[in-house]
Amino acid sequence: MKKNLHIVIPIYNNYPSISELVQRCLKLQNNIKDYIIRLILIDDGSSDNSWSELVRINKKYKSKLKLIKLLKNFGQMNAILAGLESVNNNSTFVILSADLQDPPEIILKLIEEERKGFEIIFAVRSNRNDGFINNTLSNLAWLILNKLSNKMLPRQGSDFILFTSKVKNELIQNYDKEIFIQSRLINTGFSFSMVKYERLQRKYGKSSSSFLKKLSYFINGLFDETGKWIRYFSFFSFLTFVFTFVLSMTYVAIYFIMEPKVPGYTSLIVFMLGLFSINFLFISMLGEYLWKIYQNTNNKKKYIIEKEIKFNE
Repeated sequence: MKKNLHIVIPIYNNYPSISELVQRCLKLQNNIKDYIIRLILIDDGSSDNSWSELVRINKKYKSKLKLIKLLKNFGQMNAILAGLESVNNNSTFVILSADLQDPPEIILKLIEEERKGFEIIFAVRSNRNDGFINNTLSNLAWLILNKLSNKMLPRQGSDFILFTSKVKNELIQNYDKEIFIQSRLINTGFSFSMVKYERLQRKYGKSSSSFLKKLSYFINGLFDETGKWIRYFSFFSFLTFVFTFVLSMTYVAIYFIMEPKVPGYTSLIVFMLGLFSINFLFISMLGEYLWKIYQNTNNKKKYIIEKEIKFNE
């Protein structure tokens, strides 16, 4: 009996690449005889002609495509959630970007790993072609996340992931509005593997992922380890208190022992300002946690579907 393979693809102003993307994904069917490939394409509030292009292509591949149009831009992770929740049957799922920097043909290697018994397979970038600055910052960000999480996160990053229906069900139950999906998948406890590939240069258009969006995703990754960060802050606060106490006693001793009196106004002011800056840093960190709690308890919808075209419609 053939298995279902659903490729979930969030779309945001990817009009130029959609046609080639769909064709290359469906062409994989020639190499995978024991799977039925279907695509779930989610238009995440695009401002170009992405939706009209999806509708046009659907006329040719009705049985293979499901189209979802969100009311506005809810973000990539929420668009992916909309795609995952639209399928109830047992399937294997692949999350794939629409810009074709991640070659769809790599899915064949991911399936080979699934056949070995792994429940989660990350396609890990062995090389990036995003320019020196972007490559350096991205590698540094993933290095920091790895050091802090101790979860063996893909060092070069991975947005291209295959996982089974069991993982999908567990993921959806713990899906936050500010989710860091790589860490959350590993948190499920299912076995995982990694496949290396070379990320290509962007062929169509420009990336809609700004520096601020990437920074926001990096912060989500940092704060996904909530308990560990609070422990770090508590430990650092204790060290700061000890250092401040020792320094204060030193100043008192110098004042009474040494002649003439040591003014020390400048060093004291600098120290106080430094201490205040550390306090403000911790307050901002606590604010991040409070914001995440608010985001996940205010019952605000993660996404709203404006239109949906199901398979064979």
